[in-house]
Amino acid sequence: MIKKIFILVGLLIWVNMSNPKYNDLHLSILTEEYFKTENLAPKLIGHRIYMDEKDRIFLIDIESTTITSWDDIYFSFEALSLLGKLSRGEFQTFIVVLHIPDQILPFVTISSAECAKRFFVDGDYEEKWWRGECLQVKEL
Repeated sequence: MIKKIFILVGLLIWVNMSNPKYNDLHLSILTEEYFKTENLAPKLIGHRIYMDEKDRIFLIDIESTTITSWDDIYFSFEALSLLGKLSRGEFQTFIVVLHIPDQILPFVTISSAECAKRFFVDGDYEEKWWRGECLQVKEL
């Protein structure tokens, strides 16, 4: 447990100091490892990086419960913001698809990548601003 924390802290320090940029394959590996090693992470079901018209999109599917759903959404967008910062290509949109076992249809949450970065990475705004101005929640 402590070893994982030191590795993660070391990775984050190294990332901030060296600011490497990764291709999509490496970013996929980092995404899987990040969700495996973080204790508060929801279960990552899948992820995808793709282009839609002119937008580059980073989408993840997570499994959650009704009790932890907001924490899982928050964690996931924070992870996408941090991981997106490491990408060679710039993302325009982050999408988190939330699967709750008792519900037939998942919830889709969407945020502009720039908006999420300004809140989670740069700390320019409060959570209330991000929720009101950036976050969209839809049911399929």
